[in-house]
Amino acid sequence: MLLDVQKMTMGAQESQQGSFLADLTGQEFPIGFALKAPASAAYEAVFDGHEVLLRLTVVCETVIQCDLCLTEVQREMRFQPEYRLSARDWNCEDPELPFTKDGKLDLTRLCYDEILLGIPSRLLCKPDCEGLCPVCGKPVSAGCNCRQNVGDDRLSILKQLLS
Repeated sequence: MLLDVQKMTMGAQESQQGSFLADLTGQEFPIGFALKAPASAAYEAVFDGHEVLLRLTVVCETVIQCDLCLTEVQREMRFQPEYRLSARDWNCEDPELPFTKDGKLDLTRLCYDEILLGIPSRLLCKPDCEGLCPVCGKPVSAGCNCRQNVGDDRLSILKQLLS
């Protein structure tokens, strides 16, 4: 999906809005993170006489693998970035955003960039995840009959002194 920002800055079009599905199946994501379906995106671009204000909303259904207990959970992630765009954004040698040479912004690529930047550095199934049992290897939240506080045998003499 391309948005013609250059056309808007020349005054040919004051505003533009729409929605689309961003199919990002061929894109790479970090290990433990995957999209369940194409991301849905909506945009609104308004030219104020100097710059184009772009509001983008990206919603995606994800499947993540918890970093601590390795269980897979489904999550909906939502990103709502805003950009101020002008001719200098695509007329430079190395544009920061995915512009074409003729001033069109690739919104699908922008959605991918926003999802990639918005992925948390630590993927957890829940904020208080306890991880895996060090004895049996099962998730602690699933429950097990292992002794959790086995302790260090070298300190057993101190336990005898306290009892």
